[in-house]
Amino acid sequence: MEMKHIIFFLLALVTFDVAHAAPKYIAVNENDTCISNFALMKGLLPLPCSGSATIMKHFGDDRIEGSQDSVITSKGLVLKIESGNDVEAIYNGIVSSVFSFKGKAGVIIRHGEYLSVYFGMAKICVSKGETVKTHQQIGTLGKDKTLDFQVRHNTEPLNPEEWLKPIINSVYSNQKVS
Repeated sequence: MEMKHIIFFLLALVTFDVAHAAPKYIAVNENDTCISNFALMKGLLPLPCSGSATIMKHFGDDRIEGSQDSVITSKGLVLKIESGNDVEAIYNGIVSSVFSFKGKAGVIIRHGEYLSVYFGMAKICVSKGETVKTHQQIGTLGKDKTLDFQVRHNTEPLNPEEWLKPIINSVYSNQKVS
């Protein structure tokens, strides 16, 4: 439980740093749409993995069983990836940070004023400043096949379930959006 707090603290620090450094309007290139259109994709974004996933931990406050006063706050989702090992960008963007903590790696991608945060990978295949596209592989999961995933508007955590395609029985199945 303490390690989760440390991870989210580190993500908050990294996110705070990059949230103030990037311009509000960034084009992927002259032939692509602007990545600031991220807000228009609410409810339509794909899973951040190549296969299907189960939500192990939801966004928001969660009471600890057997305790009346203990609450854990999750600033994103914890996904158990059921098939596939690839972690993929949910939308066009620019990699604003690549980091590691206790043997796991993370990536933060900027989509205009929004950020997507991916943590729990064994291997990263992008670098800071790189432009990525929707469904582009950004890393590979470790043996536990879990991914901590967040969506943020600058530094404010948002509920990722509201941004990803609708859930069916709390299990996502990755369908590519054209």
